[in-house]
Parts: sequence; structure tokens; C-alpha cells
Amino acid sequence: MDTGGSAVRKAVFFKGLLFLIPALFLAYFYFYPLLRMAGLGFSGIWAGDPGLARFFGSRDFVSVLAFTFWQALLSTLLTLVFALPGAWVWARFRFPGRGIFALVVSLPFVLPAVVVAAAFLSLLGPSGILADLSSFLFGRPLYLEDSLILVLLAHGFFNYAVVFRIVGGFWARIPESVWEAARILGAGSFRSFLHVALPLLAPALLSASLLVFLFCFSSFGIILMLGGPAMSTLETEIYRRAMHLFQLPVATLLACVQLILNFAVIFVQGRLEKRFQTALAFSGKPENSLSHGKKRLPVLLALVSGTIMALPLSAMVLASLRVGDSWSLAAYTQLFRESGDGLFLISPAAAMGHSLIFALASMSVALLTGLCAAAFLSRSDLRGKNLMETFFMLPLATSAVPLGLGFILALHWPIDLRGTPLLIVMAHSLVGFPFVMRVLLPAFRSVPKNLMEAAMTLGASPARTWRLVLFPLVLPAVGAAAIFAFTISLGEFGASLFAVRPELATLPVSIYRYLSHPGALNYPKAMAMGVWLMVMTAGSFWLLSRLMGLMKTRSTQDEK
Repeated sequence: MDTGGSAVRKAVFFKGLLFLIPALFLAYFYFYPLLRMAGLGFSGIWAGDPGLARFFGSRDFVSVLAFTFWQALLSTLLTLVFALPGAWVWARFRFPGRGIFALVVSLPFVLPAVVVAAAFLSLLGPSGILADLSSFLFGRPLYLEDSLILVLLAHGFFNYAVVFRIVGGFWARIPESVWEAARILGAGSFRSFLHVALPLLAPALLSASLLVFLFCFSSFGIILMLGGPAMSTLETEIYRRAMHLFQLPVATLLACVQLILNFAVIFVQGRLEKRFQTALAFSGKPENSLSHGKKRLPVLLALVSGTIMALPLSAMVLASLRVGDSWSLAAYTQLFRESGDGLFLISPAAAMGHSLIFALASMSVALLTGLCAAAFLSRSDLRGKNLMETFFMLPLATSAVPLGLGFILALHWPIDLRGTPLLIVMAHSLVGFPFVMRVLLPAFRSVPKNLMEAAMTLGASPARTWRLVLFPLVLPAVGAAAIFAFTISLGEFGASLFAVRPELATLPVSIYRYLSHPGALNYPKAMAMGVWLMVMTAGSFWLLSRLMGLMKTRSTQDEK
């Protein structure tokens, strides 16, 4: 009886299955829609579509492309100016409330874009706190509506944590001896920053800047809700051409342009990130304490930055409690009472239920595919493993709007999924899949191979070895990945706006629709939904941080 040959065949079959599940998932739900979309766009060029020639040869296309670039550039510069002082304080000083400060300034990045947009409307919009306060003080309301300044501020708020974490994390590892040497040589604080810190931080600054630029370049929800119809980026123009003007060839070709530019930025950012990771191996720690006098400045900067970051979210909470001219909980009570107003406004309770159901379902799909991909990559000895990892990570470089457009163009064969709940689940799963894989892959790679080999030697099948040996060791990472996928689905907006039917609207889509429709209670209800979404997202990421801490502690104990 050839038990050895049977075990080898089982192992090969199991490894092949681990590869096939995520590969087939990506082939049908990622590559097929994008290729179908590209085919439609380029076939219009080959056929000499006059509509394509008219748009892409016009000033409209140039202005859309130019505005997309320069609003992303301005947003990136504003984010750097806003976030660098906070990164410096967090990296170089230890003070009471340092952890709370880091939590407050990092929270906006994990919030859905529609919540950020709603928060800024509640602070600076026509019905916001600034308008009410200026009316009371000066007799006339002051507010920002369909304003580039509003968009730039929201982008800076949303992406603050990217610069704070990447640059601040690198800055914190520069040892104190570097600064002492600069002081001995007579360099003041400004010269130390200019001639010592800036050259050392350059790779981290470039990496963070490109990442922020990419997020702002492919921003959709914030531009759509705060920019108004006059501000059109590639993402919003794709949506407008496809869903409002029904110019699918133009929309698909715009999506192809968007994808090419996204991939180019991701490629450059990836190269810079590798350089930044290998440039220096610092292990410095922040200063232990603060003295009085000149070092009061860091505490003041932390207080100012934390307060500014908390203002929009606090304003949204206040706006959800204000109905007309009175303070009331009516917006919250109405969330669970009303059945909706008209075709596009389903009840908030129904939208909340849809979001939770879709989040649980997409979490399951993303976990299954991400687990298989991570297990395959961690145990595979193939020469093209790095290429396969890049292959699995491609959805991360694709914004949600082109994905949503590709879905409605392609997923009608062999079964028409358009308009079904399954389409939303798969769209959310596709967005969450690369994040799940990135969380799980280090955990799988940290498990010693000899444990698996010992179990196989004792006669355990690959599936049993995976279930009884590998899975318990990576369980905290699985929990973290599940929360990640769940939270991403809760806040997903771009693909949902394309794929969802009105009666299946999710919470982010409902917030956008309630803000777009007049009505005395629609505005506070939208803000109340934003508060619910913020609380659920923040709670999920609190659990995620606890699990990540558990994983880090376990990893440290294993090393000892």
C-alpha cells in the first residue's frame, strides 16, 4: 500500500485547491469585469465612435484630468503641512495622553468617506455649526458649499493618519544620539530638522506623500458629496457618464485611464517603500518625559491637532441631535420607525440591516479566499511566489468606481448577477480580500514548517494538519482579518453606488441619498446614520487593535 505516494498526492491536491479558490475568485470577479470594460472602451476607439473622439479631444477631458491631478497634489501638500507637526510630537516626545492623541488623529482614516463628508458638512456646510454660529454673531451665515477648500480640508483630515503613522513611525526610530551630535555641532532645532531629519525622513515622506496622493487622486465619496457638480475628477466623471448620461464607452475608457494612472502611482510608491524599509534600521525611542519651558510647545501642538481632528466628528454628533431649531433625539428614534420616503429613500433601519448582512457575508467570502491565498503563498516553494503575491494584491490598486462599472457591464454571464444581493457581497469581498491576505500572510509565515511536517509524518492529512495545527496558531490573525473585512464592507461606497438597487441600499449609500433629498428630518437622520456608522467602525477597529496587540505579544513571546 503506497501511503507515501497517497500523502504526496493529497498534499499536491490540497495546495492546488488553496491556489484555485482565490485565483478563480479573482478571475471572474476582478479580471473578467476589467477586461470586459477595457474591451468596450477600446472597441469604441477602433470603431471610430464620434462620442469618444468628441470627449477625449475636447477641453472637458483635459480639465477633468488636470483637476484630478492638482486637487490631489494640493490635498497632499495640505496633509503634509497639517500632519508633520503631530508626527514630530508623537515621534520625539512622551507625555500624558500620548496614546489618546494617536487614537484621535488616526480614527478618521478608518472611517468611511461618506462619514467624513457628512462630518464636514455638519461643521462647515450650509446647515453646519459655522453657519449657525456666524448667524448668531454677525447676523448672516458663513459656510462652505461645493467648495474646493472643503474638499481639501476633508482630504487632509481623512489622510492625516497616513503621514502621521508612516513618517512618525520612522521618525521615532531615529536614535537620540543623532540629535545630540547635531546639537554638539551647534545646530539649532530648525537646522537639525533641515539638515538632519529631512534627509533621513525623505524616503518615508515620499512614500507617505505618494500614498496620500493616490487616495486623493482616486477619491470619490468626498468629491461627490462636497465638491458639487462643478468639480469633476476621473472617478466622479466615470460615475456621471455611466449612471446619469449613459455614455458607457466614454465611462469605460475613463476608467481605463484611471486604472493605468493608479497602477503607475502604486508601482512608484512600492519601490519607494522598499527603499524606505531598507534605508535605515533605527531602533530609537521617544524621549521619556517633557520638561517645562520650551518643551511646552509639543503638548500645545498635540492639543491643537487633537482638537482640530475631533471637531468635525463632534459637529456631526451635534447635528444629529438638532432638528429644526430645537435639540432632540428625534433623528435617532425615527431611524427605527419610518419606512422610508419615496423610491430612493428606504428606512435607515433597513439600510443598517442590509449593511450588517452584506458585511457578514462579504467577511466570510474575503476570509475564505484570503485564508487560501495566504496559506498557499506561505507554504509554496514556487519560484514565481512573489509574482503570485502581486497578482493577488492587484485589487488593492483598483479603486471601487471602475470595479463597480465593470461589474454592471460584465456580470450577466453565465448567470445575471446584476441587481442581486450577491453582486454587492462579491464587490465588498473583492475590496476586502487583499487586506485580509496582508493581515494573514505574516501570521502564516511565522508558523515553523517543521510543525506541519511533523504532523504529516505522524499520518495527518493536509486538511487535518491545517485544521488542528496551523489554524489554532493563526487564530488571532484570522480574527483581525475578519474585523478588517467586516469594517471595510460597512463603509464601502463607490462600488455599492453602482451595484446596489434602491431597495437594497447600504448605510453609506443611504447617507448620501438622505443628504441629497430635501426634508426637515432627512439631514439630521443622515447625520444620525453617520454617527452609527462611526461608532460601529470605531468599535470594530478597537477590537482589531486589541487583536493586533495580542498577535504582537504572542510573536514576542515566541521569539524569547
